[in-house]
Amino acid sequence: MPKTIVFDIEVFANVFLFCGRVLENRNLIVIWGHEPNARERLLEVFQSGCTFVSFNGIKFDDPVISAFIAGYDQETCKRIANTIIEHQMQPWEAKRRFKLPEIQYDHIDLIEVAPSFVGLKAYGARMHMRWLKELPFHHDAIIEPDQLEAVEAYCVNDLDTTEELYKR
Repeated sequence: MPKTIVFDIEVFANVFLFCGRVLENRNLIVIWGHEPNARERLLEVFQSGCTFVSFNGIKFDDPVISAFIAGYDQETCKRIANTIIEHQMQPWEAKRRFKLPEIQYDHIDLIEVAPSFVGLKAYGARMHMRWLKELPFHHDAIIEPDQLEAVEAYCVNDLDTTEELYKR
């Protein structure tokens, strides 16, 4: 039976983080950009034949993940992320502009199918999620080593909300 992975990323000038949860067995996949073989490990995850579930992953996460896998450093990935947001860039525009590879995988983006035009936190509030966390640092902050745990906790919290939205 194919596995389903709910995923999210966090990106700062000095941090790239991928978090995914395999829904069938609850395994958590955490890949930090500074870890050895992070790019190869991330590519393996996306080539695993699983179905991936995100919230706004097509427009944001996918191009940034493609940039990271292609070898862009964390600072450049953050610049790409900022450009996507600031210019409301479509994914094909980002991939063309930054010469990003196309990674083929089965992807359900919940922002495309959810019945309203609100953000993930608003869905979390509507679903009465236990924790509604905002990003604990300014999006342009330089993350210190003692802050990595908070970044991961924030990302995993978004996985919880995305998973619950997917189930509903």
